[in-house]
Amino acid sequence: MQKWIIGLLASIMVAGCAPNFETEITSLERSFEDQRSAVASSDGSAFLLSLEAMVRLMKRTMKAIDQMPAADQLAAARRFVEVGDAGEKLYYSNDFRRFMDGEIQSNGEADRIQSVFNKLKALNLNDWFASKNSMSQ
Repeated sequence: MQKWIIGLLASIMVAGCAPNFETEITSLERSFEDQRSAVASSDGSAFLLSLEAMVRLMKRTMKAIDQMPAADQLAAARRFVEVGDAGEKLYYSNDFRRFMDGEIQSNGEADRIQSVFNKLKALNLNDWFASKNSMSQ
């Protein structure tokens, strides 16, 4: 009886720690929204906090997709890419450039932001997505 209870508790704890795709993708969408809001209100601190959380959110979302059944991974990966592409548009906007030139440059946080973008680049999302795409073929 005790082994059954311990096994049940362990599986509940593991399930609670495992990334869930819907939860992670929603958090990622919210993070992009937070960044847009921070840029619009020229809130450098809020932007940095949200941007720094992106690395963790992206890793967790990728892990959640990797843990899905193979048949579901490509559709989830495509949604992940769509969310990322939509959110990434902020970084190419005039509002973002003004924000970087004003709020961030004046606070000396440009190096910190560049460090986060380098970490995001190191995730090698294109190769990861290509591997999901090739799995489906």
